Amino acid sequence: MKKNYTAKVFITLFFGALASTVAVYASTPMKNFPINKDHLYGGMYVVAASTFSIEDAASSTELSTFPMSDVVVYPNSATLTMDAAYTEKSSNFGTGGTAAAPNYAVTNVASNITTSFNFGTSDKNYLYFHAPKSQGKVLAISTEHKANTDVYFKTTISLVAGSKTKLELWMGPAGETVKVADYEFNKGGQKTQWDISEYRYENSAAVSGSTIVFEIRRANYNEGDDCVFAMGEFYAYSALDML
Repeated sequence: MKKNYTAKVFITLFFGALASTVAVYASTPMKNFPINKDHLYGGMYVVAASTFSIEDAASSTELSTFPMSDVVVYPNSATLTMDAAYTEKSSNFGTGGTAAAPNYAVTNVASNITTSFNFGTSDKNYLYFHAPKSQGKVLAISTEHKANTDVYFKTTISLVAGSKTKLELWMGPAGETVKVADYEFNKGGQKTQWDISEYRYENSAAVSGSTIVFEIRRANYNEGDDCVFAMGEFYAYSALDML
């Protein structure tokens, strides 16, 4: 369904005054990007991936946000789930919601959803999410893999609002994930982006069971209640050929 992408203008009138305050959301139409299913990483196959697109093909759209429910995650058996505390906001994202009800959205440039911060490019799609210090788990990606083989996860996460905080990557069977790495973001220290590339190892770098879960969590860290992040495409690899 096509939408009208005329810039949204919100005008607040002050009674008894002639002045008005105008905030404008610029609109940058989104694109779809294909998932590279043939890519091998150290002999491992893609077992979960998403480019945060609604079609697994290169194409243009008139949409300024993509509903998470329409985002393609490869393969069909894989899932990406936001924590229940989150609210999807295709507009009026603001500064990311409250600590009790943080926001998320899928878009390319932040100006599609908020005037509070600038980030993004028309050539990539991102999952934007607020990660207040009380949040804990942000999202979980679940997929099949070959038991007792290596698993590998990669993505890029950028700090787009706020000053300093930590995120964590957890991996393992459902209900038994463990922390494998943490990442400190510090705008003052100029570390605002992490290219995450992590193995999950158990015994001989192996994970038993046929399902693997990758979780992004907010660290128990006493700063950064106002932090908002942008997560780019993700890929997970294992010895299981899903094609």
